[in-house]
Amino acid sequence: MIRYSLSEEPILAYGESLICHEPEGLAAALVNLERLGLQPVGELGGYGITIRPRALQADLEAARAKLIADPANWISQPMIGLSVAPTLTVDGLRPRHLDL
Repeated sequence: MIRYSLSEEPILAYGESLICHEPEGLAAALVNLERLGLQPVGELGGYGITIRPRALQADLEAARAKLIADPANWISQPMIGLSVAPTLTVDGLRPRHLDL
């Protein structure tokens, strides 16, 4: 988005995406699926995402089957921790995750 919008290079590091329609990306995703987030490329609003630390083993196996059946529809990314910011709640200030 930075390159497109500003014609500049990003100054912050970002997580690498494995492009699963590429043979090396698919192989790496299948080997490391338990440590990755798996996301369909054609869905909106977070539908179809499998996030391993929170997914059940059955969910992970279903995601693996979908990935093998249609690798061009998937990317995978390493899990990164989201930032937190102080947020006013009914119990006072509490840290809450945020993303862009």
